[in-house]
Amino acid sequence: MALAREFGDLRLLAAALNTRGLLARGQDRYADSARDHQAALEQARAGADRAGEATALLGLAYAAMFTGDAAQAGALAEESLAAAWDSGDRHALARVLFLLAWATSNAGALEQAEELGTEALGLFRALGDTGEQADALFLLGTVAVYSGGYERAAGFFAGSLARLRDQGDEKGTARALGGLGGALLNLGDRAGARDVLEESLVVARRYGDRWGTAMSLTLVGHVDLADGDETRAQALLAEAASLFADTGNLMFLPWCLEGLAAVATARGDNERAAELDGAREALRAQIGMLLPPVHPTAYAPTLATARAGLTPAAFDAARARQARQAPQIITAATSSWNSPPPKSAW
Repeated sequence: MALAREFGDLRLLAAALNTRGLLARGQDRYADSARDHQAALEQARAGADRAGEATALLGLAYAAMFTGDAAQAGALAEESLAAAWDSGDRHALARVLFLLAWATSNAGALEQAEELGTEALGLFRALGDTGEQADALFLLGTVAVYSGGYERAAGFFAGSLARLRDQGDEKGTARALGGLGGALLNLGDRAGARDVLEESLVVARRYGDRWGTAMSLTLVGHVDLADGDETRAQALLAEAASLFADTGNLMFLPWCLEGLAAVATARGDNERAAELDGAREALRAQIGMLLPPVHPTAYAPTLATARAGLTPAAFDAARARQARQAPQIITAATSSWNSPPPKSAW
């Protein structure tokens, strides 16, 4: 940045700012990331740099998505796509298509997400970018999970993992291992799921990846639930919820709430299970992400048990307990069952 300013090169300054914004995002500092990408956008526009503009808008879209503003993320991604097309920069175009695929999958448009993700993957392959190919394969695996295609998802995640290992990106393997573990859990292979998810947790902790650690903890917690160990599951899921809160990225916090609802039903606390499910729905609405359950065949019985243990009116009242905001949801989710929060905390 100092050299770019010294030489008065607006394009290099935009590139430096975009890179610093990318670094901030990798460290879960989303406000800092948005600030740098906004500054890069101003420099890129001043220098008529459409590729730099596309990259800056893409960074702003990620910051919006990770902090729970799905609508803004989608609008910024569309604006970035137009700039990428104008620039003729195929790498920028592939990266924007990749983010659009995430945005559409979050909105539940899974066929469109797969089309966009496949197009991005083709561009990354043509460009010879192994790391971006790994990301695109992970995305396609996630879309397959959301669609219930767990065999296909496992194949995509395995492909992503192989590319990451080929290029020596150990840190990146935590996410691919997590995706593979989630697919294996839904395929009924709990032992295989536990092996890869415990490995993903070790890797995420080794690199100080708080968001990756939260994801791994969440998924291991669901394996614990499937194995009947609700005590360990509660501890892991509560830790994950706190980490999601620390990073400010709450996109997958609903998966923690699903697991904690299952802990509640296992302990006969059906009212709390219903409250947690209501909190899950409130959070999904707030972040604008139609995230399906992480383990649907396990979550359906959780809700059925909670519903059967309460009158219809009590179940509905528990799910609708006051207006809930993210801080209150997290406080309630991580509190001890021995000292339940007052109803006003919901």
